[in-house]
Amino acid sequence: MTNKIDKQTKEIKVKKILGFSEKLVLNVLLASWATILLGVVYAFIFRSETVWVSILDVVKYLAPSTVAFFIWKAKNENMVKIKDNPQFNLQDFIQQTWNEFVQEGDRLDDNNNYY
Repeated sequence: MTNKIDKQTKEIKVKKILGFSEKLVLNVLLASWATILLGVVYAFIFRSETVWVSILDVVKYLAPSTVAFFIWKAKNENMVKIKDNPQFNLQDFIQQTWNEFVQEGDRLDDNNNYY
């Protein structure tokens, strides 16, 4: 983010600058929505029933993989910051992560919420 100070009004204006990965995710998701919209229009204009399979593939594969890429990238950027912390202990981090996985699994088992 960059801060701009307007000298006339003495206000701080914050302008969000998107990085490359944010632009990539945004463009892929916009392309997904455009594909869905064009598929729906095509299906109604040409009375095609097979176009729904292509629309479902876009929703099922493209958008979730893009979001997963963005989450993976953010996690890796944060790992660098965590490892640079002088109080970081890798064994404690691994144990804490494992405990969170086990607790989540136990919670799903207790509520009968299976995938």
